Amino acid sequence: MNSQGMLTEICYRIDRGQTMSPVLSCEGHKEPTYFYVTSVFILNGLLLGILFLFGTYLSKSILGGIITTLAYIFNHDEATRVMWTPPLRESFSFPFHVLQLFVVTYILQQQQILTNTNAIKSLIG
Repeated sequence: MNSQGMLTEICYRIDRGQTMSPVLSCEGHKEPTYFYVTSVFILNGLLLGILFLFGTYLSKSILGGIITTLAYIFNHDEATRVMWTPPLRESFSFPFHVLQLFVVTYILQQQQILTNTNAIKSLIG
C-alpha cells in the first residue's frame, strides 16, 4: 500500500515443483500491464463525457448530447472492442481521436465565425 492507502502491488511466490526454481507473480497498478489496462478503462469511461460534450456542441442543445451518449451506449458492442481486448492500441487511442475531432470541429467553427465577422465589418466600414 502507498501513503494514500491505495493498493499498488501484491506479489505471490509461485512454487513450480522440485526441479524448477520459484517465481514471483505480481499484480496491481505498479505492474505495467495492469497500469495500462486500468488507464484504458478510465479513458474509455471519459469517452462518454467527451461524446456528450461533442453532441451538445454540434446540436447546440443538451438533448443532442443525451441522444449521442444513448446511441453510443445502445451500440456499444459495435462501437468499440475495449471490453474484450483492452490491450489493443485502438482501445487506448479511440478517446483521443474523438477528442481531436471535437477540438478540430470547434476550431474550424470559431474560424468561420471570425471570418464572417470580419466580412461584415469590411462591408459596413
